[in-house]
Amino acid sequence: MPLAVPAYNLIMDDLEDLQGKGLSSVIEEAIRVSLNKLRSYYARSDSPMYAVTTLLDPRLKKAYYEKNKWDKVWIDWAIVCLNEVYDSYDDIVVPNTDTYSDISLGRVFKNLHSENEIDFYLKVL
Repeated sequence: MPLAVPAYNLIMDDLEDLQGKGLSSVIEEAIRVSLNKLRSYYARSDSPMYAVTTLLDPRLKKAYYEKNKWDKVWIDWAIVCLNEVYDSYDDIVVPNTDTYSDISLGRVFKNLHSENEIDFYLKVL
């Protein structure tokens, strides 16, 4: 799933580069129809799920968006989505089978780094 958006972008960029190159009318029409279909699927990828999986993929992270010159607004939105998912796990309690009390995941991971865990992850290459 994290490669869906990069794959759409790559294929659409290649097809757009082929447009207007003097290819036969049949090929030009195939390119036009293909781009329309891909754009309809691509529009469905505008969801937090794709943004989060792209950021979490160690091959891509935030660098994918930056290297491909995405608007800062979209990059910020993707990071907000990732933070929301991360924060949703903060209060999950891991049941302890010992006589000790339950452990909150937020307490376990809170002090590993002096900065936000997501910011730390996205910086590390």
